Amino acid sequence: MKTTGLIPLESAGGSCGVQLADEGHIRYTTVHLTEECNLACTYCFGQGHMSGGQMSRQKAVDFARWFAGQARSGSYAVAFFGGEPFLSFSLMRLIIDTIEEHRKPGTYFSFSATSNGTLIRDSHLETLERNRISVMLSTDGDQETHDRFRVDKRGRGSFADFLKGYEHLRKVQPKVTARLTFTPETVGDLVRNHEALLLKGTSKN
Repeated sequence: MKTTGLIPLESAGGSCGVQLADEGHIRYTTVHLTEECNLACTYCFGQGHMSGGQMSRQKAVDFARWFAGQARSGSYAVAFFGGEPFLSFSLMRLIIDTIEEHRKPGTYFSFSATSNGTLIRDSHLETLERNRISVMLSTDGDQETHDRFRVDKRGRGSFADFLKGYEHLRKVQPKVTARLTFTPETVGDLVRNHEALLLKGTSKN
């Protein structure tokens, strides 16, 4: 597959990266719903580079109609990203509903999201389960490591909120995948942090 450039959007916070399955035909796309995040991780690549905007509702609808309309047959996938996509959960739901509304016979769509987990609540679960949205959680490992780097806007560790979100998610997604972030400061603890995730019942990534 070859990758296109980003599709420019009206909102500074929203963008869509796409991959071409063949000329003019797209099976997979990543949608950046927002550049906003509820955390202030010390190593975040977005600090000083992201405006904090989010995709407009009209652009979300336009994208969903376009993506469903260009589909031919078979399977297609949308991955939601941020910032923290659960800050824009209503946009996620709007895109999914619009795609389903305009989906052609013989086309099938899957949905996923990458999240820091701290905002996942029971109120999200019906939408996640009904649309089979696969959520991958991002973490640094055990509480000591996680709270050292993944802090909120007040500088407080977010591990407790991460665990709450994880437990909510397990109700509709028993097999939770977690992506472990490591830095030069924590690479020496990689095995320990990896084992901490497995003890929580997550799949490694």
